[in-house]
Amino acid sequence: MNLPEQCSGGTSFWRHRQTGLQAAPRQGSAAYDALSLALGDDDESRLMGRLMREGLAAASRGYPTESTAAWELLTVIPMRYNRCIVYDARLFHSLHIEEASFGVSLDERRLTQNLFFDFGSAPSDSPLGPPG
Repeated sequence: MNLPEQCSGGTSFWRHRQTGLQAAPRQGSAAYDALSLALGDDDESRLMGRLMREGLAAASRGYPTESTAAWELLTVIPMRYNRCIVYDARLFHSLHIEEASFGVSLDERRLTQNLFFDFGSAPSDSPLGPPG
């Protein structure tokens, strides 16, 4: 949503090296059970928090912009004026920016519009109708 001259960086997508995961697995799935067993914890918040901290610990400051020992950078979708990217929010992703590339006021900061949809959980009496 920034003006073209304000666009830099983008959105990066990652793979967790130890597990090979590219997305947070759903609780109850085989991938989730394997992750829980490997890391010795069955609480979803703690598991995902632990994975995320590994990435942040490797970034010296701000957001990671290159592969680390814990995370492999898969791709970067460049920021463009009026661009819309749609992806599963469970994919491991982050801002891909150098913190210094944006200012400190609202007029200079990165501006995004985030929308979240869960098409698989609409109740049968929902105006959207039953899932499927």
